[in-house]
Amino acid sequence: MLLIETCLLVLVFVNTFTNSGGTKCDFFQNITIRLTPKTRFPYPKTYEVNNFSGCFEQTAFEETIKRLIVYDQNVEYIGDHAVHNMPELNTLGFNGCKINSISTRAFRDLPKLKELYIRFGNLTKIWSTVFNEITSLEIIDLYGNEISKIEVYAFGYMENLKQVIVSKNKLDKLYGIWFQNSSNIELLNFSENRIANISRFVFSKMSKLKDIFLDFNEISYIEDTAFENLKNLTYLGLSHNRLMVLDAKIFPETLYIEFLMINANYLNYLSNELLKKLSVKEMTLEGNPWKCPCLDRIHKWILKSNSTIRSTNFCIGDNIPRCFYSDEDQFCSETNDVDMTKSYLKTLKGLKKPLSNFCARLDDFL
Repeated sequence: MLLIETCLLVLVFVNTFTNSGGTKCDFFQNITIRLTPKTRFPYPKTYEVNNFSGCFEQTAFEETIKRLIVYDQNVEYIGDHAVHNMPELNTLGFNGCKINSISTRAFRDLPKLKELYIRFGNLTKIWSTVFNEITSLEIIDLYGNEISKIEVYAFGYMENLKQVIVSKNKLDKLYGIWFQNSSNIELLNFSENRIANISRFVFSKMSKLKDIFLDFNEISYIEDTAFENLKNLTYLGLSHNRLMVLDAKIFPETLYIEFLMINANYLNYLSNELLKKLSVKEMTLEGNPWKCPCLDRIHKWILKSNSTIRSTNFCIGDNIPRCFYSDEDQFCSETNDVDMTKSYLKTLKGLKKPLSNFCARLDDFL
């Protein structure tokens, strides 16, 4: 009788151990991955592993892995502990894998991970605790997904985070609370979304921001002081939006921007107040329905400040109007002329030689 009880105990112990191992280390199934090992040589050789099954953990590989990339594989979900216990992993990427969801416990024990790419997937939402545990992260790149919602603190409390790229998604808002206490961010790229306005508090806690990409959105309004705390801007991209006014109050009293991109909006003028507080190295202007006296004033400002107007090469041709005169505007009147803007857009649409879609915002106006 005693012998039978002992055997039963042994069987139960072995079965529990097997289940535990299967749950933790059997996530990815028959996929191809590209690995770059950590070596003492300056140019380590990248190689492929076919039919990989399991989780991404160091014990699954013969060499210490520094870079792991998955291209165009059948991976729709990244589950609990799918990537864990890789002490030297520096770069992790999923490209074209159609990932639609990520567990809040997917990434664990990755102390040197700096770059995380999940591109060309089907992500629709970013939960608040997906990335926060990876305290070493410097770059998060979510380009080309379907993201329409981001929870508060999703990119927050990450002191090493420097770049956040969520371009080509479906966001209609941009909130500063997403980046709470991540004060070392230098680059934000939210271009090619559906963002309609920029609030005054979005960038207030990111004083080290250098590059802001908001091109190809639906921005029609920017609140006062939106860029107030940004003293180190290198690039501000606002092209291909719906701006009719670029108010001086959105900027601090003095601001130098190396590259200011405002082409392809609905701008008729830039105010004197704005030109007095703003300095640029290069800027784009084309594809806006400028009043001619106002455009002349901008050119004089550019010349005086030794700046440069950069061409995008999308508005090329002698028949493309650069500005419009009205009977009332012998001088630059700082008012919006809706009729003039409509006339400008109608002229562009009526050109015999089709205009590049990147020259101006030719979809519905007002």
